Amino acid sequence: MSKKETCFSPVNMPTDIAVICPVFGLRFTHFYNAPKNYDSFIFTNNPSIKPIIEKAGWKYVFVDMPLTDDDLISTMQSKYVKFLQFLNDKKFSDFKKYGRIIHTDHKLELKDRHIRKIVKIQNKPVLQRNHRVKRTNIWQEVAGSMQQERYSQHARDMVDYICKKIDQGYTDSCAAHQLCTNGLLSYHKPDNPKTRRFLSEVYNDGCETEICQDQIIWFMVAQKYSDIIHVIDWHDLDIRWRDPAKSEWILPMILKLRRKDAHTILLLFGLIPFFKIKRKKPKI
Repeated sequence: MSKKETCFSPVNMPTDIAVICPVFGLRFTHFYNAPKNYDSFIFTNNPSIKPIIEKAGWKYVFVDMPLTDDDLISTMQSKYVKFLQFLNDKKFSDFKKYGRIIHTDHKLELKDRHIRKIVKIQNKPVLQRNHRVKRTNIWQEVAGSMQQERYSQHARDMVDYICKKIDQGYTDSCAAHQLCTNGLLSYHKPDNPKTRRFLSEVYNDGCETEICQDQIIWFMVAQKYSDIIHVIDWHDLDIRWRDPAKSEWILPMILKLRRKDAHTILLLFGLIPFFKIKRKKPKI
């Protein structure tokens, strides 16, 4: 192992790293296990899921916001954590001790090895992954967003917001500015004044327009903050992306099947290599 690799071993990793995951509303009941060696926090306004959160190894942080089954409202509430606005509140002053705060969506199975690589490669205050679906302009992202009701109900607001930004000199082209995803965000030195200004602008634009599709707002605002944003390829981090509630039904389903059927399912999923199957020799 080279010296460069050694300096990012678990022993020599920075200790002032926090992982944060906001889950607001009533629809969250399953969580991936927290990264093992880092302070990991789930922020929520739903006290009933505290036992589930702690069982998965996360630290429970209560945020005093109205609890609702409205996905649009809950998504907007989560931006308060996602874009570090909670650092402005004295109740959360303990988080100012962290030199790096990594935001993860609950659908991402973030592990220690991913954090080590983030620390190794991040060379600007903000790190994020590009969009796994290539877009040539922001309007394609708007069209894709229409498949989800919480986004589609504010389609007119999205269009008006983008047009307003274009009038101010921003571009809708993804050629000069990459369209990125916000499920994983790493903030190195989160007290950086320019980082905080950028995040406040993204957050405030979202609150004013009620656009909860923050990738669109981020894309527009980030055009004047590109010097602090490090964009990596989606595949640079092999993070599993799947709703943890859905990932838990596969194995139990297989176990409930008859042995013969379960073997077939495992074979189809590639969990049993075909060439390792032993066939019984026919009796002569």
